[in-house]
Amino acid sequence: MRPELVHFSDGEELRRALEELGCDPGGFPYFEGKREIYPLRFRGVDTRAANALKQEMLSRGGDVAVHRHAIDRGVATTDCIVFGTAKELRLLAEKLAAGLRRIPRVKLYCLDDLRDHISVLAFNIEGMEAADVGTMLDVDHNIACRTGLHCAPLVHERLGTDKIHGAVRFGIGPFNTEAHIDAAIAAVADIAASGTAVLLVEQDVDAALTVAERAYVMETGRVVMSGNAGVLLADPRIQQSYLGIA
Repeated sequence: MRPELVHFSDGEELRRALEELGCDPGGFPYFEGKREIYPLRFRGVDTRAANALKQEMLSRGGDVAVHRHAIDRGVATTDCIVFGTAKELRLLAEKLAAGLRRIPRVKLYCLDDLRDHISVLAFNIEGMEAADVGTMLDVDHNIACRTGLHCAPLVHERLGTDKIHGAVRFGIGPFNTEAHIDAAIAAVADIAASGTAVLLVEQDVDAALTVAERAYVMETGRVVMSGNAGVLLADPRIQQSYLGIA
């Protein structure tokens, strides 16, 4: 069984290929962002092998488009289009690492050579708590990440990051693109340029918004409002709910 190197010039060509394969239409949008990486196609694969290949690629951060009935063995064989190869994920990780290394105050925890490195990168911004950076990435930039000790306290003890409550972690997956990497680098650069953050948790809303530059309003564990503290202080919703101003 020889793989074919394939290229889809546009989304329509990819859609036709997935329809021909018998892929679940609900998965079409997920593959659109990966069509430019020259995926591999395997024809006539036993569905048992196809399902194993799909699970293996998912575990490595990739994915495989198969016939919609491959999972329940409704078809005996299926073509497979393999997306998100290890090489592609490594190239995205290298782009992210290079971008983060150029940002002042950012400390990156990874090897210089990423050829034997999984597509997960951990970093910190000097003078800032990882949790604060994660909140800013999430709320201000709509970028998902993980913060903390990542179930690896001994690794953080070795790195010395256990004393600063861990690190920020970016994980690159099968649906990430170069545009996502560019956005992540720009977001970290913006946060790093903002100076040292001091996190103030205060129930006196008037006092907190008076001294803060930026604020996050939480209700039942969820951020419901965020933005410039002065703007929030003048917001009628804040005044009515927290300051008793009708």
